[in-house]
Amino acid sequence: MPRLPAKSLLLLIAVLNGSPVLAEVTVRFEPADRYTDLALSGASTSAVQNDLLKQFEKHLKQLGENYLPEGDTLEIVIQDIDMAGAMEPWSPGKHPA
Repeated sequence: MPRLPAKSLLLLIAVLNGSPVLAEVTVRFEPADRYTDLALSGASTSAVQNDLLKQFEKHLKQLGENYLPEGDTLEIVIQDIDMAGAMEPWSPGKHPA
């Protein structure tokens, strides 16, 4: 009897089980320690920065799972975080969005 590859077997189980096969989304941050504006986002410590990156990853994965066709794969590589605009400390309340 021929053996099915593990991926095929999992797909078959999901189809027979009635579970949708969601899109597979992977997110990589490289190299996060050299991002232009990560610290300016209010994330001044590495723990807060890591939490912020996890939030980005979770959001991007949810978008992919909601909008990509079942079974598709998407790999997102974040190479920099560079916020738009510039902060003008001399102009309180008029910071660009």
